Amino acid sequence: MSSYAQPDVLVDTNWLEDHLDDPSIRIVESNEDVLLYDTGHIRNAVHIDWRSDLQDDRMRDYIDPERFAELCGRNGIGPETTCVFYGDKSNWWAAYALWAFRLFGHTKVKLLNGGRDKWKSEGRALTKDKPQFPGVVYPVPTLRHDGEIRAFFCGNPGSQSGPQAPD
Repeated sequence: MSSYAQPDVLVDTNWLEDHLDDPSIRIVESNEDVLLYDTGHIRNAVHIDWRSDLQDDRMRDYIDPERFAELCGRNGIGPETTCVFYGDKSNWWAAYALWAFRLFGHTKVKLLNGGRDKWKSEGRALTKDKPQFPGVVYPVPTLRHDGEIRAFFCGNPGSQSGPQAPD
């Protein structure tokens, strides 16, 4: 994986299997099919639904920093927890969830190379048992990193109309 631009962000299935019980790691499943987690998931994986957990239900935007802190806290994710994301559809929504964590400044994030499909194709175990982790207090992020990692449409080139990217 050293040929990737950021190889430290990818982990393989062997690495993840070796770290299933590591208390400094939280495995996060996020799928397009939000019902898939309940059919079987990697042991110790929590489920983060990209719609109900990461999208604001009143406006077309991401959740606010308070809801992000609550989401992390109830899943036993602290600021120093390394989150390993995986999911269906070639990790499409897992990568989205990883990006949303980065939006709030959580940089200890990794993606399972090959996602759910690779894990299953290798005959690795899935479980329906839902893990229970002690809740933690995750500090409310003081800012979102929109300006650093998010692209905005700002209207016609040279125009001052349209939304502006936050500072």
